[in-house]
Amino acid sequence: MTAGVQRVADALPEDELLDLVRRCRAADGGMPLVTEPWFLRGRWLAAGTVAFEVRENGALVAAAAVRPSPGGPMISGLVDPAFRGRGIGSSLLDAALAAAGDLATAGDLATAGDLATAGDLSAAGAPGVDVSAAGGLSAAAAPGVDVSAAGGLSAAAAPGVDVSAAGGLSAAAAPGVVDFLAAAGPSAAAAPAGGLAAAAAPDVDFLAAAGPSAAAAPVGGLASAGVVAHDLVGGGPSTADEVSAGGPVAGSPGVVGSKVLPVTVECEGFTAGAAELFASRGLAQIFGEDVMRIKVAAGDGFEAGWPDGAEVVEWSAETAERFHAVYAASFRERPGFPDPSAQEWIEENTEDDDFRPQWSIMAALPGHGDAGFVTAAEGWIVQVGVVPAARGTGLGGALIRESLRRMAAAGATEAWLTVNVNNPSAARLYRKLGFDDMGQRARYR
Repeated sequence: MTAGVQRVADALPEDELLDLVRRCRAADGGMPLVTEPWFLRGRWLAAGTVAFEVRENGALVAAAAVRPSPGGPMISGLVDPAFRGRGIGSSLLDAALAAAGDLATAGDLATAGDLATAGDLSAAGAPGVDVSAAGGLSAAAAPGVDVSAAGGLSAAAAPGVDVSAAGGLSAAAAPGVVDFLAAAGPSAAAAPAGGLAAAAAPDVDFLAAAGPSAAAAPVGGLASAGVVAHDLVGGGPSTADEVSAGGPVAGSPGVVGSKVLPVTVECEGFTAGAAELFASRGLAQIFGEDVMRIKVAAGDGFEAGWPDGAEVVEWSAETAERFHAVYAASFRERPGFPDPSAQEWIEENTEDDDFRPQWSIMAALPGHGDAGFVTAAEGWIVQVGVVPAARGTGLGGALIRESLRRMAAAGATEAWLTVNVNNPSAARLYRKLGFDDMGQRARYR
């Protein structure tokens, strides 16, 4: 027998939670990091987190968590694939939204500083730098590289390795959280002013992803929880400024002084039903990414195809500042670029235990000098950048192929990256290189 939504007195059992995450990811795809115990602890078991559960004959079949952060409450959720379609997702989301209003008080946020980790404040919680069809980065992506149809490559970053207001997240900071395993596509439906629970929606299971959002959503029903009615501001993908800031741009329940703080729902296994559920609660998509993977093996024949005259340099203590200079030149034109110092950016890379300097390379071109770079970590293409003057030369594609070749030669069997959903040209390029779609991530607000 399935019980209703129950608030957890202490914390969700980690072993049961991990099993639930694995079942959801097996059905919905997404990044491999979501099944890492350290990832779950940071998103589900941190101090100050309010959790809810649903059990069937004693077994955990669904869960939701609301964790406080200086930027506003963050909601994550999971529903076992075998128990979807019963309204469990809707009930969990309503419970989480109500709890978010209670958490988003000045007192709660003041004591939740330890939750404001790099992962929480990441660039929209989304790893990766995106490219527009024209070859430049989309406004919703972290500042970065662009590529031409001729073979450039977008800067796809591994989770947690993207630009934040503080100058970028370390690769150790996982972007996003195991969250609502839901649908796709932004929504702008307003929830009834009388309360979120009053808006019935098709059942959706939420496992989750990352991303910011905006839409008008009166939430008078949350006023009793210390939340003022307000409107979400914006619409569709956020601007680069919003992404770089890493925190809410506008939003939902929560007031600190006179400031209204948003509630963000994170999704790491984004499915089609979630959009309907989130829309019915006045939430809108503010970020979305495709998660992609390529299988590699030594001898696969990843020929870089360098532009004529290219000179390749590997990351080292002596060359790291040159990498930073190319990074800054590649991304600085983007609105909201945080412009970290060389020391900050270099440390963000090198302090990550998974960073691989031997797979991270830079190339100089005749007439351009240092023109592009790629940084890589264990299992991930982290960032790729090409300076504006060298775009359209195929350098981006060459950089990633060479990095993949080096990974394979070192015994790696796969590499992951993410690409913004509003960047179909970049996704096509990745697929051309051999990357397969492995799910979607999203964030709603």
